[in-house]
Amino acid sequence: MKSIIAIFFGISIFLNCFNLYSQGCSDAGFCSVGGMKTTHQVEEIHPTTVSVGTFVGFADNAILVSGGVVDVQHSFSNSFSAGVKVTSLMQSGKQTTQFGLSDVFVNGIWNVDPAFSVIGGIKIPLSSANKTINGRPLPMDYQSSLGTYDAIVGLAFTVNDFQFQVGYQHPLTQNENRFVPFSEAGTTLDFSEFQNTFLYNRSADALFRVSYSVLQNKDWSLMVGVLPIYHLDNDTYLGTVTSGMRKDVIFGSRGFTVNANVFLRYNFSTQSAVEMTLASPFITRSSRPDGLTRSFISSIDYKYSF
Repeated sequence: MKSIIAIFFGISIFLNCFNLYSQGCSDAGFCSVGGMKTTHQVEEIHPTTVSVGTFVGFADNAILVSGGVVDVQHSFSNSFSAGVKVTSLMQSGKQTTQFGLSDVFVNGIWNVDPAFSVIGGIKIPLSSANKTINGRPLPMDYQSSLGTYDAIVGLAFTVNDFQFQVGYQHPLTQNENRFVPFSEAGTTLDFSEFQNTFLYNRSADALFRVSYSVLQNKDWSLMVGVLPIYHLDNDTYLGTVTSGMRKDVIFGSRGFTVNANVFLRYNFSTQSAVEMTLASPFITRSSRPDGLTRSFISSIDYKYSF
């Protein structure tokens, strides 16, 4: 199995060589909410699974991002399961280092049959995206949450060695960010190149993921996948207003990003396992005002079932 580990880290180095940035997926968020993420085919003999994990990635504006995830999923029957996930995020850049709780995700999964599921959920923000420094609002790149309540719906189905997920995330509210680019002379607080997000209004996202099982045995599983995310409209911010309508469109914020994904799992027993994930983009949007830009992100999770 040493060769599998070598392949995993080789892919990690290869993906990290791309100098590309894309919309990430709400770090450990929308794309990995229960039912929406790629799942390794293991026999589920325990109703409850607790996952504890961490992730690290490279963001725009020379910012290093990292954070933690706690996820609990419980099967109430063969046809229905539900879960709760809590996330946190730290951003460390040349301007500042910020840490905070991000979001709570509540999800339900309805198994129509063993190969087809319907997913519903909601994202509850633990921050209104209005952090400040020296009394000035910080850009979205340094906010721990999008600050919006979001509705999430999706479908997941399996065909032989392929898995497919289709999802939609719609903001039900908008955040309270008040950032306007500024620079404090004589300090490191130069935010003049960041996108203006004063009263930022973020559009919805749709995703379609396909994953393929390369290896599957009682100890190891390895899957590779492609994740396109489509941001359905250009975002806006409030600069000047004419007739009560938003005037300042962030052009280039609508469109596709496409990420390559690698998933590796090792089973210690029927009750515990460790999972590793790598992701990096090869198609990007020209503007990412939401602060979810990632050139590369990796995560590791420990899972225990009982």
